[in-house]
Amino acid sequence: MSSDDKKIEEMLRCYNLPGPPSELKDRIFQPQKKRRKLTWPAIAAGILIAAGLCLLWHSLSQQTDTKTNAARLAQIERSVIRAGQAAQLLAAADLLAKQPGGEEYALEQYLQIIKNYSNTIYAKQAESRIKSF
Repeated sequence: MSSDDKKIEEMLRCYNLPGPPSELKDRIFQPQKKRRKLTWPAIAAGILIAAGLCLLWHSLSQQTDTKTNAARLAQIERSVIRAGQAAQLLAAADLLAKQPGGEEYALEQYLQIIKNYSNTIYAKQAESRIKSF
């Protein structure tokens, strides 16, 4: 310590400052009552419930997607089958049109293709073949 520090110390000693009250020490060091902490179990339970709900939602959404995909596949399969049927009818009508006296039957087949399979490319081909008669 330097001499200045010693002088300051001596000056401060002349002031008699009161210390902390004695009951403060007793309050600080007294044994605390044990509290049951329910916060951690409540937080853990909340996390488990949230995780369970997430898993439930995820599994239900996948089932819906599976059902939706099955419906889409069935629709695609029906479209392919209808296009195949239209192609077969068009091929049969073309064979009839090439036969002597078969133009009338071919015309009926072309009209049937246009009527029943209007959303296929084969309906457009049937229209062009009717125009070429």
